[in-house]
Amino acid sequence: MKLRPKRAVWLLLALALAMYGASRTTGAGWLVILVAVVVALIAVGVALPVVGVRRASLAVAAPRDATTGRPCTLTIESERGAIVADIPLFDSRTGLVGPVCGTVSGVPPYRGVFERLQVTIVCSAPFGLLEATRDLVVQLANPLSVAPQALVLGHRDGLDDALDQDGNIVRGRADEGTVAALTEYHPGDPLRRVHWAATAKHGDLLVKQLEPPVSQRLVVVAELSGGPYEQDDIAGRALGLVVRGLRAGIAVDLWTRSLQGIDRSTVDSPIHAGRLLAAAVVGRVARPSDVGDMTVVVVEA
Repeated sequence: MKLRPKRAVWLLLALALAMYGASRTTGAGWLVILVAVVVALIAVGVALPVVGVRRASLAVAAPRDATTGRPCTLTIESERGAIVADIPLFDSRTGLVGPVCGTVSGVPPYRGVFERLQVTIVCSAPFGLLEATRDLVVQLANPLSVAPQALVLGHRDGLDDALDQDGNIVRGRADEGTVAALTEYHPGDPLRRVHWAATAKHGDLLVKQLEPPVSQRLVVVAELSGGPYEQDDIAGRALGLVVRGLRAGIAVDLWTRSLQGIDRSTVDSPIHAGRLLAAAVVGRVARPSDVGDMTVVVVEA
């Protein structure tokens, strides 16, 4: 517990000492009564914040999922005591007079899975003469998974083999599948699509337009490293790839390293992928040994 007296305490003490000195000099009884009132006021103003902070108890309810950089609402219940609850993780503060249930909104700055939250209780009631603070670690009923923001890639970042000419993920690698048509070569077309036999026959560069195979799987390997911001950037890029794959309607696997080891999961929604990336930790992640018809994209620093 930390105690921080306000300036008003010193002013009242100085006033009490001055009146006490005057009463000793003049012998006025009413000054003694005023000194007693001021001392009692100081005693109450100093004691009640300490008692309030010691007796205060909190319960915090958090949502199951949140995203870095986006507002998240917590429900805080104060069973007793007039307090201000300060949550450092969310850089948020709310005033509660117990027993009461209130909400506080904040923005989590980084990803992770939080089973407990640190709450700083601040109390200066009733006169504001002393500010008493105490740190509490509150156990959440459900863990709060703070996922990274899905980042839109400014380049293809290893997805060349899974993107069509419009930049969308298709159901097969760009150099495999059934030839649907031949078109003239245009600058930017990959050379691996050139149909050399037809080119030799017609004399012009012709490019294959393929119908990709239907059995395609995207494997995103998220290998975190560096500091918190670098880790969030890698996780955000991985989540962006997962979201694109899910929107394209293909099966997506997400490989990460968690506290329990390597996690290889088939994700069914962005929320599921966000939870996996929220729990991801720094460390090397093994690559698939048998690629087959899978498109493997490694997201790393």
